[in-house]
Amino acid sequence: MEFSKKEPILYVDDEPENLQGFHYLLYREFKVFTASTAKEGFEVLKNNEIKVLLTDQRMPETSGIEFLEQVFFQYPNVIRIIITAYSDNETILQAINQGKVYHFLTKPWNNNELRIVINRAIETYNLRQDKIELIKNLQHTNHELFEAKEKAEESDRLKSSFLANMSHEIRTPLNAIVGFSNLILDHNIESEMKKQFANIIENSSADLLRIVEDILDTSRIESGIYNLNNTLVDIHKFMCDLLLVYSNNPQLKEKNIALKYLYPEAADKITLLIDELKLKQILSNILNNAIKFTDNGELEISYNLINSEHLKFIQFVIRDTGIGIPSDKFDFIFERFRKLETSEDKLYRGNGLGLFIAQKLANILGGNVYLQSEVEKGSTFFVKIPINQEFSVSNFEKNYNHNFSNLTWLGKRLLIVEDESSNFKYIETLLKNRLEIIWATNGRDAIKICEENSIDLVLMDIKLPIMDGLEATKQIKLIRPALPIIAVTAYAMASDKIKSLEAGCDNYISKPYKIEELFSLIETYINRN
Repeated sequence: MEFSKKEPILYVDDEPENLQGFHYLLYREFKVFTASTAKEGFEVLKNNEIKVLLTDQRMPETSGIEFLEQVFFQYPNVIRIIITAYSDNETILQAINQGKVYHFLTKPWNNNELRIVINRAIETYNLRQDKIELIKNLQHTNHELFEAKEKAEESDRLKSSFLANMSHEIRTPLNAIVGFSNLILDHNIESEMKKQFANIIENSSADLLRIVEDILDTSRIESGIYNLNNTLVDIHKFMCDLLLVYSNNPQLKEKNIALKYLYPEAADKITLLIDELKLKQILSNILNNAIKFTDNGELEISYNLINSEHLKFIQFVIRDTGIGIPSDKFDFIFERFRKLETSEDKLYRGNGLGLFIAQKLANILGGNVYLQSEVEKGSTFFVKIPINQEFSVSNFEKNYNHNFSNLTWLGKRLLIVEDESSNFKYIETLLKNRLEIIWATNGRDAIKICEENSIDLVLMDIKLPIMDGLEATKQIKLIRPALPIIAVTAYAMASDKIKSLEAGCDNYISKPYKIEELFSLIETYINRN
């Protein structure tokens, strides 16, 4: 038998010749430890895993029974055997009955009997350990099963609550869209009233689109199909564009909430390599949440750079003067389908996915979202993302125009490549009297117009007859490489944006888009040619 496989046993006796005889008899079969006093025995037990302990009854400082009683309390798993040459039967039997001693042997011992007793004691030890391990495993399994059951029940409850909530959340804007669309067709209703109905339809459509996008984003996150599409992003310009979008938010106007952007220090004005779409979604979800839970006051956005010992971070800050969040709900609000119900007097609509998505997307970017809040005073959300690469930026414009309704680009010429006349009419109406517009219905005509005319910006639909927008973009970039081209498509997947950028498009906007987004893109690119 290999030494490493020998079972460890300990014999304690104050007679050296007994210890030598015991060791010589059994060292080939067992890993034998010996000690001449109880104190030495405890040292061996402390430093080694001992399965069987044998001790002489009569020792000078303490009896074998007293020693085994102390071992019983400190090392209860060790199998304890008493060896005696005296007739202490009553004391020994009492110890056995109390469970403090496993067995007893008399001196002089029978060698075969000694081996049998030790082997049985080791079997007992191993069986007990197996039983203890089995019980631990069963307890662990039961705990896991209980947790799985709790999670399954919670998941079922959340899903049921989510479906019920989604039914309400989807039906609410749908009812408004259908109902007010029918009223707009009524010739007996005044035009001013119809304008109000149109605003309601627009707001309800935006609500419905946001709900659908949240559901799709949650599905993508949980299926793990999100990929990073890093591009160079001028952070200050990005924040100004975001401000432009939200400065026209109808809820801000209705609630009289002041929207503020704290311009960064000169040293903080940087361009980063980051996924712009995900960053925008993170901040938009937090901003939407802040607007929803703020009835008056102000909403402030900013960013700053943080230098640590090994890493550099960019931190976006969104502060509101809303209802605030109790500290025991800080983790709760980042769970999916969770909604903060603060009062029975006022119901805040929502699907409970916005902050969940924001946190998950921040994690995908290598960062996280955390907050500080005080009930009735407001909340401050921090989005902290590590900086992998930054680039120098200059020529920042501090007086950024926040009101898209005042924007004009007189003397500029825009080519709209769109085969659907209704889509063209919509864009034409939005941009009327703001700049000169030329229309092409297919990619081939768009190339010809760019060859023969001075064009400052192209809005390029992707799905076109005769020649699609991607091929048209490639050919236009060959003859006019500096001409900015914005892809406009009904496809909202990240792969479509990548294809557009690979074809040469400078940026991308998905249908249905908001007026603010379109104007922001035009403002960004119209003067670059």
